[in-house]
Amino acid sequence: MTAVDTSGMMVLAGMEDGFVKVFDLRNSSTKSQSVMEFSAHQKWVSQVKCNPQSENVFMSAGYDGKVKMWDLRNPTEPLSTLKRATAGEKDKVFSVGWNGASQILSGGTDNHLSVHEM
Repeated sequence: MTAVDTSGMMVLAGMEDGFVKVFDLRNSSTKSQSVMEFSAHQKWVSQVKCNPQSENVFMSAGYDGKVKMWDLRNPTEPLSTLKRATAGEKDKVFSVGWNGASQILSGGTDNHLSVHEM
């Protein structure tokens, strides 16, 4: 899954190896090479979403059952790892979305919608 940042100049792509890769569209020589990588999940990254209200913040969802919030300025550690109340070890998260400035919604194979308050 991919997402475009709020400036429209960066593409974030979730990869099957658990990484989120960032591609800079401003530089034609590096368009096909990632300029930054986040070791986001232990399994496939199912979705990446940029925060519409903060240009440096994005979240990722993965087949490892986790939702993580990241800052583009710090690729080493997530800002937060959000817990899904009903998810077990084998549950996958397929979808995440921002709900205003203070909520994140996520859903997956546990057949529940989780609401994460910020």
